[in-house]
Amino acid sequence: KAVEQISADIKHTIKMAKTNEQKEIFGAHLLLAQDPAAAEDIKSAIKNENKSAIYATNEYFNNMAAVFDSMDDAYMKERAADIRDILKKFLYFF
Repeated sequence: KAVEQISADIKHTIKMAKTNEQKEIFGAHLLLAQDPAAAEDIKSAIKNENKSAIYATNEYFNNMAAVFDSMDDAYMKERAADIRDILKKFLYFF
C-alpha cells in the first residue's frame, strides 16, 4: 500500500514539475519506489530474517545509497540522495 501511495505522490509531483530535469529526477524516484527487486528483498528480510518492515526498508535503501555514495562518478554519487529521498517517503508511511 505504501508503494501505491508514494507512487501517486510522485506522479503528482511530476505533473507539477516545471522543468524536464525535475520531471526526469522524479521519474527516477518513481522507478525506485516501484522497483520489484526492492520489494522482494524487503519482503524477504521481513519473512526470513524476522526484521520489521521499517527496519528492512531502512536497511535496504541505506545499503543501496551507500553503494552509490562509494562510486567515483559525481552523477552517480548524487543518486544516493535520490535513494534517501525515497526512503524518507517510505518511512513517512510507517
